[in-house]
Amino acid sequence: MIRVENLSKTLNERQVLNRIDFQLKEGDVLGIIGPNGAGKSTLLSLLGGLMAPDAGIIDMGGHQIGVIPQQLALYEELTVYENLKLFGVGMNMETTVLENKIQQVMVDLNLLVNKDVRVKKISGGNKRRVNIGIALMTSPTCLMMDEPVVGVDYQVRSDIEKLLKQMSKDGKTLIIASHLKSFIREVSTKILILEEGSVAYFGDVNEEVLNKL
Repeated sequence: MIRVENLSKTLNERQVLNRIDFQLKEGDVLGIIGPNGAGKSTLLSLLGGLMAPDAGIIDMGGHQIGVIPQQLALYEELTVYENLKLFGVGMNMETTVLENKIQQVMVDLNLLVNKDVRVKKISGGNKRRVNIGIALMTSPTCLMMDEPVVGVDYQVRSDIEKLLKQMSKDGKTLIIASHLKSFIREVSTKILILEEGSVAYFGDVNEEVLNKL
């Protein structure tokens, strides 16, 4: 169970988040949506432990957290395999476990064909796949994603949607910030709508609410 109560944050003398409340259970996929400046990325940073709140409670329920930022965090001169291995080595995995994990991540994200290709030579969509793959190397039970399908083609987006749905079925909790209503509608079980840093709606996916955005 993930529990957030009265979460508030001020940045540069502006209150970015004001008394945010919600709860999630295992397998929930929370879609966070709202206009630019609504506080989506700040909320992800707080939940991921990248910054501290000014007030409120964040209880992540003991989850192993993986964070996927909107900005790509890859080594362009290394191959897809080498990028995954580099981040996996930092986890101090045994060699066999590490190699099996890399193989599984590449299969899940359809990256095998680009295994030995330098990242700088693959498409933007495949870079997104690698970026997600790096977070999956930690075997997270809660995965947080900021605009995971921005700028990708239909096939990459479809693959990511399938992966997220399977992760949800496997009991993983997903928290996704996006401005794409169609993507949020497709993958989410819950939605959190932010307006000027406050919760305008939290609950099950609601077509009527989404259509008003």
